[in-house]
Amino acid sequence: MRRLSLRSVTLALLVWPWLLAPVAGDGEEHGDDVDSPEMLAEIERLAKQYPETSGLPRYERSGHQYTTFIVARAAGLSPKRAYLLSYFSQFPDDERRFSATLAAFYVHDLSYRKQIMAVLHSLHGGGHQAVLERRQDLAELVAEGVRTGSLSDPQIGLVIHALADSYAHVTEKDGKLQAFGYVFGHLFHGHKPDVIAHDAQRYRAYTCALFQALSGKADCTKELETLHAMIEGLKLSRNKELPEFEKYAKREFGFDQDLYTAYGEERDLGKQDVVRTIEAMEAKLAAS
Repeated sequence: MRRLSLRSVTLALLVWPWLLAPVAGDGEEHGDDVDSPEMLAEIERLAKQYPETSGLPRYERSGHQYTTFIVARAAGLSPKRAYLLSYFSQFPDDERRFSATLAAFYVHDLSYRKQIMAVLHSLHGGGHQAVLERRQDLAELVAEGVRTGSLSDPQIGLVIHALADSYAHVTEKDGKLQAFGYVFGHLFHGHKPDVIAHDAQRYRAYTCALFQALSGKADCTKELETLHAMIEGLKLSRNKELPEFEKYAKREFGFDQDLYTAYGEERDLGKQDVVRTIEAMEAKLAAS
């Protein structure tokens, strides 16, 4: 009998519960998503719309791509700038080199893997105070980049990704927050942390923080009122969430997929650009 390598066994043990998580962990909340005709049709549609993200989940774009564009436009930024921030806030999940899932298994440089997982995707494993401080630091870094030009728009987009994940990639028990760690991420929680309707209150807090960072205004109530009303009607369903965000972004702010792609591809980022942005985040976090 052929002997299995330690790496093969480890990968099998790690991937197996992740594959089962949407079934075993989400219950009725996601029962209509698991290999449903609607989900399969949605994945096929998105595979055609985003061919550059082959092998990566294309259906969880609401919290990064569309949210960033919507909030940036609501904050008064120009369409082109909103597209750039949107494109690069989605970039770490679309680009295989910087995906948390692939980094966990295939990046052998432990220091670089930790940068991707713990910083870019906010899978840092910190407790309640660490979560709150990280959110504040990243929001301040976004605001500084917008206000002073210390970061380019693609770099700000990467920081926005980390900021969004600092809200999504946590659990809460008895009012205390706990971030997922960089070793397993939210492997054992399936896709639930990335479903907006799973915690609408947390999403509202994130979008307000992002709006304040981009606009410099203290209150988001008026500008984000319709967005927050829209998410109240969302069901806990991945394949129902994205079309609602697509329709809202197009209806309210004229989102155009071709412009999104064109502006983003003009300013593609390499590994060194991403690492420099991660180092800027690490410096900000260390200084607080």
